[in-house]
Amino acid sequence: MNSLYENKYVYSYTISARQEGDEVLIGADIHNVVALDMSGTSPNVIKALACFDADNTIGDIILKCNLDTAESEDFLYLTKYMLDNRIIEPPFSKEDSIRKAGLSESEYNRFDRQINLFKHVSGNFDNALLANSKLKDAKITIAGLGGCGSYVFYTLSAMGVGHIKSYDFDIVEESNLSRQILYNYNDLGKKKVDVVRDKAPYISPSTQYAFYDEKIDSIEKACRLFEGADLVISAADNPRPDFFHLMNEAAFNMRGALLYVGSATVNAIVGPLIIPGKTRCYACVNQNHIKDVNAFEFVKNIKQNYMNTLIDPYNAVAGSLAALEAVKYLTDFDKCQIIEKTLFINFSGYQIDKTGDPYSGSCHICNKM
Repeated sequence: MNSLYENKYVYSYTISARQEGDEVLIGADIHNVVALDMSGTSPNVIKALACFDADNTIGDIILKCNLDTAESEDFLYLTKYMLDNRIIEPPFSKEDSIRKAGLSESEYNRFDRQINLFKHVSGNFDNALLANSKLKDAKITIAGLGGCGSYVFYTLSAMGVGHIKSYDFDIVEESNLSRQILYNYNDLGKKKVDVVRDKAPYISPSTQYAFYDEKIDSIEKACRLFEGADLVISAADNPRPDFFHLMNEAAFNMRGALLYVGSATVNAIVGPLIIPGKTRCYACVNQNHIKDVNAFEFVKNIKQNYMNTLIDPYNAVAGSLAALEAVKYLTDFDKCQIIEKTLFINFSGYQIDKTGDPYSGSCHICNKM
C-alpha cells in the first residue's frame, strides 16, 4: 500500500453518506452501501479522512495529521478500501474531459445529471462522456406516437438522441389527452406527426427530426423504418400483434435491431429487443404470440374490435422503461436487460416477470439468417 503515498484522491461526487452513531454508511442507494465501523478508529485517522483533495497526496495527509505508524496503516487500509469501492477516485479536470469529448458548455449543463448517472454506473467520467456522445450520434426510429410512443419520443429527445424518425397516421382525439403526454386540447383534430413536429424543437433543439404521416401496413413500408437506423422501437397501439409480426419480419429482412413496447389493462410490456444475427426473432422469444393462420372469423372480429383499456401512468412506465433499455443498448453504460427477454409488469400487485421462451427449433424468419 506504500504505492498510495504519492497519489491524490477526492471523494466521488456521485455517492452520499450518513452516520448512525459510530457507523458510517456510504453509497448512492440502499442497495449499494458500504458500512464503516469507526468505533475503534483513532480521531487522527477520522480527521485524515476529511483531507482528501486534489492538492494533497496521501503522504501529505499523513504528515499533516501527524499519524503514527499504527494510525498510518489504518488510514492506508481505509484509503485502499474506499478506492476499491469507488468512494474516492483520482482527481480529474471536468473541463478538459468535456472539451476533449466535444461538448459545449451548454450541452454539458443540459446533460450533466445523466452524465453523472453514466459516471456512477460505468465507473469514470470519460466513460460517461463517451456514453453521452453515443446518444448524440444515435439514429432511432419510433413507430407510433400514441400512449407509449409519446413517452419514448419525449424521453429520448430530452436525453439528446441525435436523430429521431417518427411514424404515425392518427389524428389527435379527445381520448388521447388523458394518456398521451405530447398532446393537449389545442391539438384536437390535427395530425399527430404535425403536432409533434412543431413541439419537438422545444424539447431538443439539437436533435435532427423526421416525421412521416404513414400507416405501416406492408412489409415494404416496414422495411423502410430500418433504413439508417441503429434501433427501431415498435410502439404502435393497434392492431398490436399483427403489427409486431410485420415489424419482426422487416427487422430480419433489413438486419436491424428492434425493440417492442406496449401497455394494456393493468400491464406494461417492455421487450424483447431482438438483434438479427445475434438473437432469435420475436415469434421465437414470444411463442404465445404466434401469428394467426386461417383464424376463425369470430376471432378476427374480436381482434378487430379490441380497444385499449389503460391509464396514463402505465404508458409512462412502459414508455420510459423502453427508452431506458434503448439507451443502455445504444451506449453500453449499463447492461440491457431485455435482449431476447420480455419484461412484464402487473400494476395490480406489482408482480414483475422477465421471460424468454426457449427456441422452438425451427423458424422461417430466424432461419433466413
